[in-house]
Amino acid sequence: MDNDKKRRCKKWGNVGFICLIAVFLLAGLVRTVCFPKDINYYENRYSNKVIAPSVGSFADSSFQNSLEDALSDQIPAAQRLKKAYNQTMSFFSNLWVTPLLENNTTTYVNFKNGIKIFGGYYVYDAYTLDSVKSAFQQKAANYNQLFRQYPDIAFYAYYIEKDTDINFETGAGIHADEYLFSLLELDGSHTQTFEIDNFNDFANHYYKTDHHWKHTGSYEAYTEIATLLGCEDGILPKGDEVLIAESYKGSKASTAGSDLITEPFYAYQFEFPAFKQITRGQNTDYGAQESTLAAAPAKSISYGGFYGGDDGEVIFDTGKTELENVLIIGDSFDNAILKLLATHFNRTHSIDLRNHEHDKGSTFNFKEYAHENDIDKVLFIGGIDFYSSNTFELEKK
Repeated sequence: MDNDKKRRCKKWGNVGFICLIAVFLLAGLVRTVCFPKDINYYENRYSNKVIAPSVGSFADSSFQNSLEDALSDQIPAAQRLKKAYNQTMSFFSNLWVTPLLENNTTTYVNFKNGIKIFGGYYVYDAYTLDSVKSAFQQKAANYNQLFRQYPDIAFYAYYIEKDTDINFETGAGIHADEYLFSLLELDGSHTQTFEIDNFNDFANHYYKTDHHWKHTGSYEAYTEIATLLGCEDGILPKGDEVLIAESYKGSKASTAGSDLITEPFYAYQFEFPAFKQITRGQNTDYGAQESTLAAAPAKSISYGGFYGGDDGEVIFDTGKTELENVLIIGDSFDNAILKLLATHFNRTHSIDLRNHEHDKGSTFNFKEYAHENDIDKVLFIGGIDFYSSNTFELEKK
């Protein structure tokens, strides 16, 4: 082949490659703008979408930023590419971190993306009390105003301690729950803490690869909360412990982009009563506990896929009108115990303020919701992130 022909072949090869990349990016742009996916299943969150363009959104760069974030979620095979990248990087990071872990179980080992390893668990750094005092004060003022406005509703607060509340090396806790409860205008009988006093407590109740409770922790929390709320009809007994999946990699593993640590996923088998379940306005099951247990073990499982997702509103109706109606305001921690708590009430309403507007098309109005649904009790449930975030504040009117 002469040199001119080689150059022409190379030129057209480059043009073809550029055209292929252009088609790929154009397909991503069309999908991003016209047919966006709702959920990023790999990272267990709503997918980023492009906000409406306007003079203001161009001026403050919010439109440009939303387009960039949306493209990273919406281009074809984006989630598979992220997974492949994380697996590749995980392989190399595992080479250097594995020798450190073999003889190191009592100190933190820095990993990546804000994740550390302690005792074979992915963990986060503990907060300091000073870092959340101001946010707690703001949240307490917001909730206290609500308590005063609705004296006929019984309010409760449940605080969840986890790795962010204790330094496992020193054993020193920050006791954020005590500070929070000192600010809230609630009787002591209406507040309670899921306590973690040391690493063994943490390991007994939490996943190695996820920030949530495992089945042992969520069941203990359910029993505590049912007692806190004054449920008098008896705790729903836990059934057999069932292996759901042999290799589980939760939210912390996804954040770290690593499969260095895996674990089995177990669950208890409960005999739930028949009740109507409303999720996203449809009479559909929340989560897939019964069907997954019946087919166990599975090749893979996710926390939200089994227990239920972070829907803006979920309603459970037992039809037992002689019982009370409860409103639960929390984050993803309550997903695992909603069905259990729902057995003790007429109607159980769960609101996740992070996603209410997305799912329902409007901001949450406590006054209207409590009146329309005849709410008798309200439970706030979450950890330090929940109580320090203004996302979980309610209207101030």
